[in-house]
Amino acid sequence: MSLEPFNQQEWKGTLLNVPTGWKGLETFMVPIMERYNVKKDLALEFGVDSGYSCHVLSQLFNKVIGVDTFQGDIHIGHSQGDEFFKQTKERLNSPNIELIRANYKDYIKSDNRNYDLIHIDIVHLYNETYECAEWCVKRSNLVVLHDTNTFPDVNRVCIDISKKYNLEYNSSITKYHGLGILYRK
Repeated sequence: MSLEPFNQQEWKGTLLNVPTGWKGLETFMVPIMERYNVKKDLALEFGVDSGYSCHVLSQLFNKVIGVDTFQGDIHIGHSQGDEFFKQTKERLNSPNIELIRANYKDYIKSDNRNYDLIHIDIVHLYNETYECAEWCVKRSNLVVLHDTNTFPDVNRVCIDISKKYNLEYNSSITKYHGLGILYRK
């Protein structure tokens, strides 16, 4: 596990005014991408919610695919559904964002693409997060998981996946609920 810290960098893009636990993490994204020499072609996000992080990623990548059921989960803290999905889709109306209303389990059955970066912010349970993260590290050299400080299971997944696949795990971003970074060396 690496704890080499990242410096925050002023965010020069736009931000959505929506409730989010991700607010502030945008200041780390450019330094992360620079440190790991991330290409800017294609990003994938599991867990879109109101779209805050998807909007941030859309300013850093040519294309972002956001996957979410938009039905909520036990940790989301608010209701979702058809109207919520419609509002999020309107909020993220950009030619480089594709929203897919699906469970990560269904999505990973049919997608074999590789991604420059994958962001995971789904239900914060060990088994689901592990299954999603394991698929992701096989398709991207850089996978980031939100809420590593708030939900110990997410941090444990990062540790376990990093050991199993011999990945660098940087857990130095502890602000904003924590961001775990898995990187293929």
